[in-house]
Order: sequence, then C-alpha cells, then structure tokens
Amino acid sequence: MFTSTFKSIPLLAIILAASVEAHSVAATIDSNTLLDASNPFLNETLTIVDGASPPTRLTVLDGARVTSDTLAIDAYGLSIIDMRGGSLNSEDFGLRLNDDSKFILSGGRINSINFSAEARDRSMIELRGGERLEGFKLLDSSYLHIISGDFDVLQVDGLGNSRTVMTGGRPSEVELYDDASFVLHNGILAEALITNGRSRALIKSGGIGSVVRANGESLLTVRGGLIPETVVVFDSATIHFYGTGLHFDEDDLNPQVKLIQGTLADGTNLDVRYQIHDQGEIILHEVPEPGSWALMAMGATGVYFARRWRERAA
Repeated sequence: MFTSTFKSIPLLAIILAASVEAHSVAATIDSNTLLDASNPFLNETLTIVDGASPPTRLTVLDGARVTSDTLAIDAYGLSIIDMRGGSLNSEDFGLRLNDDSKFILSGGRINSINFSAEARDRSMIELRGGERLEGFKLLDSSYLHIISGDFDVLQVDGLGNSRTVMTGGRPSEVELYDDASFVLHNGILAEALITNGRSRALIKSGGIGSVVRANGESLLTVRGGLIPETVVVFDSATIHFYGTGLHFDEDDLNPQVKLIQGTLADGTNLDVRYQIHDQGEIILHEVPEPGSWALMAMGATGVYFARRWRERAA
C-alpha cells in the first residue's frame, strides 16, 4: 500500500495547456501521483516538476498508459519517476530527464522508435527490469546504473561526461563518446563495448559477448571478466590488461593471428586475438595473484601492529 502522501489524479493541481500540435495536450504534475489503468494520458506529454514539497514522485503501475507523438514524460527539478508497470508510448523518446530528476525502472514497457529515454544535466536512471527497451541516450553529467534485467534490446549511448555502471543485467551494447565513462562490475554485455573520443571504460568482472573495440583517444582497462574472441584498437586508443603471466603470442598454425594469453587479475583465463591499427596500443601489466594480495595485506597489517607495539613499549 502507498502512503497517504500520494494523491489521485482528480485531486492534483494539473495545468492543461494546448500544445503547438493541433491534437496534443500537455499536463503538468507537481505533487506525488499514482498512475494506473483508471487514468490514462492519451496524446499528451506528462511534465513533472517540483511543487511545494519536492521531490515530486510519479509512480507508474500496471495498466497505466501514457502516449504522445514525440515525448511521453518530461521530468524536471528533483522529480522521481518510479515505473513498476504500464507503458510509455512515443514515436521519439519515451522519457526525457532534466536537471536532477531520477527514473527508476523495475517493470513495464517503453515503446519508442528512437531511444527509450534521454538523460540530461545531472539526472539519473536506475534499471532493475522492464520489457523491450530500445536504448538510453546519456548527455552532460547524467548517470545510468544497470542493476538487473534481461533486455530484448538495450543500447546505451554515453556522451558528454556521462557515467554508466553495470552491476548486473544483460543489455546488448554500450558505446561511449566524448569524455563518457563506463564500469562493468558484473552482468553481461550481450554484443559489444565500443569506446570513442576520450572516453574511458573499466572491465572488472562480468562479460562481453562479441566485440571490444577502442577508437579515437579512448582508454580501456581490463582487470577481469570474460572477454570476446577478438579485441581491436584503432586510432590512438589504448587497451590495458592487468593480470599474471600475460604475454603476446601467435597462433601455431597461422602466425598472422596474434594472441594475448595469461590470467586476468580476477583469476579469469585470457586467450584472445588482437588487432592493432594506426597508432593504437595494447599494454600488458603484471600484478600479484589474488592470493598474493591477501598475503601482502596480512604482512602489512603485521608490520603496522608490530610498529604500534614498539611505539607503546617505548
């Protein structure tokens, strides 16, 4: 059950204004709202703004429908869109986030021809589930956290200084531009990780299905995870591999096939082909095995306590 702070649609202060489009209406919501099957918004954009007691929270439940020619929901200020079911339908973007607004997706469907959502400014998207998401476009200093979900289609385009973090889930592809960054802690990128511009990516665990490609002046660091059969470097991009016993080799039957073999820092076996074009570079770094890190930490702790004991004795 939801608390009494939520108001039903008839009690809201909703400002309706005629749109530039002849058959479209815009509705502005500035107080906490539950949206379900009883109050669909058809052929209009919902604009969510801060009211008297921000943040304004819009909770979208099963059966809810918002449809618009260009944009289903437009969020501003500190507003929070909590989508647990229902559908957003638009020919362009299902949702646009501005300022410090936040979108939490745990269920429901976003039907759009372009991106499922666009995040601007310092806005945040948190993905926990949902059905068939076309993709997310991140601009400025926006932030995307993929926690879980097995998405039919989900491409992430990171631009500006945007950040994307994966701790679970199974999107198809992440492509970075400008100074955007990406960290893969867990989960699977079913198809590709592509870096461009001055973007940065870190693979700590998880896995990538088909393609790893670094372009421009981008920087990719690999410390663990399952890496696809081939990694490719173009332009002035750099890929760093960290692990033990890492070395360059070539295929015994076909010397033209270049290999990187060894063990990544997380203990995952590495045996991939690589291609270097232009001024691209691949650098291998030897690091202690995980067991060695533990022994080093224990040794450092012992030295610390021994030193503290001597100081007290003195």
